Amino acid sequence: MALFKSYDKYMLVEHSLRPALVCGIPMGYRFELRYPSYRGTFLSCIEKLAFFLDGQEIPQNAITLSLNGKEYSISQLNDCYQIYWETLQTITVTVSQSYAAGIHTLRVHMEHRIPYTGYGGKCLVMTSECEKRMMPV
Repeated sequence: MALFKSYDKYMLVEHSLRPALVCGIPMGYRFELRYPSYRGTFLSCIEKLAFFLDGQEIPQNAITLSLNGKEYSISQLNDCYQIYWETLQTITVTVSQSYAAGIHTLRVHMEHRIPYTGYGGKCLVMTSECEKRMMPV
């Protein structure tokens, strides 16, 4: 499993933290996320996805995920069995809550099912985490 863990450090895309603007008005912030594996996955394989800003968990209802021009809430992921997240493709995570200027610590926690391991009737579920200090661009 060490092979999978080596990808965790790439989950949060460096220098991607920026304000989320609506008609030029800041309405939160956004950043980019990569899937932590050498293979892509279907969004339905993500069993848990949590984000933390400066140690505080971000409420799930404040988060929107954007992939291929479409938006999804975290609660919708289980139903996204036809939406594939390609290797090296980024998902834009938009958070609709304010944040202070300056450097922030951003952390992601993901529990994801590896579908091709389910030969015995139960798939392996991996836990991936990444934490980075970022300054909004």
